[in-house]
Amino acid sequence: MRLAQKTKLSISDFFQFMALQMPLNAPASLSKDQYASIMAYILARNGYPAGSKPLTYASATNSSVVITTYAGR
Repeated sequence: MRLAQKTKLSISDFFQFMALQMPLNAPASLSKDQYASIMAYILARNGYPAGSKPLTYASATNSSVVITTYAGR
């Protein structure tokens, strides 16, 4: 079973972990725009459709969207 199915992580949960804990050798060292760009890339590479507005640090931090899996992935 995939992590997303077990944990019910939201975009906000994942994003906050990433923004506070990564990169490993320098946690929280990137700019807000860089973290938002990385999150947008991760979502796009995993098949999530783009929203009508660019992802921002604030919108990722406050997102209640739950990370899910779907057929074919």
